[in-house]
Amino acid sequence: MGMSSSSSPTRLPPGFETRRIGRRTLHFRSTEESRLHAVGFFSGSPTEAAVGAVGGGRAPHALYSYSDQGTTPARVIWKHCRRGGAIAPLLGDRYFRTDRFIEELHAVARAREAGVAVADLLAVAMTRRHGAHRVELIVEAIEGAEDAAMFFTASRPAAERRAGGAAVAKTLRHFHRVGLHHGDLNLRNILLSPASPGWRATLIDLDPAPATRREGRTAQGNLQRLLRSWRKFRARDEAPLSAPERWRFLLEYCGGDRAAARRWWNDLAPKGGGR
Repeated sequence: MGMSSSSSPTRLPPGFETRRIGRRTLHFRSTEESRLHAVGFFSGSPTEAAVGAVGGGRAPHALYSYSDQGTTPARVIWKHCRRGGAIAPLLGDRYFRTDRFIEELHAVARAREAGVAVADLLAVAMTRRHGAHRVELIVEAIEGAEDAAMFFTASRPAAERRAGGAAVAKTLRHFHRVGLHHGDLNLRNILLSPASPGWRATLIDLDPAPATRREGRTAQGNLQRLLRSWRKFRARDEAPLSAPERWRFLLEYCGGDRAAARRWWNDLAPKGGGR
């Protein structure tokens, strides 16, 4: 079908525009248009075979080389979004409201403007069928990264675990101090990659929390959800989190303020008294 440009009825972050191609509506960063064409995102069909896959959540996402003539090659993740939770078996990849993805564009833009390490969201495509939408995203691939669930394993050297935990705490401190909150903060939504010195922690998947998930709307709720995720992996002996590690994490999150870290320690203690 023919391609036409139009202004979006929904406010987008600065530098983004909207393009409609038949039933497909794309919101994308204007400076990335040629490379989005090169990878096949405008048509909805990849121009070349995937070079790999990433993610261990609901389904792996394809990884593509992302370049065109005269640009520096990079890699991006082409995500086909799927529902989570109890409703997933019923709705699968169908969304009746898509404003959450526009909110994610704004959250990523705000975080990047504030200097928070987040994976860049370059484009969103929404295809309308039978009253619902199927949604695809193009997201920056963080080279050399692994998610925190893979990073914080028992086999990881203690010094690297400490450095990785400090990197996560610093990123979250910055993220929360600029007034942002993560809708589903868990070990799978934090990436760690080598940096000089130490490690760099990058947040991914910033779409807002549903109304029923209050933990996605406050800093305390974010930390509760993250530490619960950490304990869950610990129970499977994949990512043990000792009491000293948790204390160091909270102390770093509080910028070295021991009194504040103690308050967080008490507020975030697991129910039942386990520490």
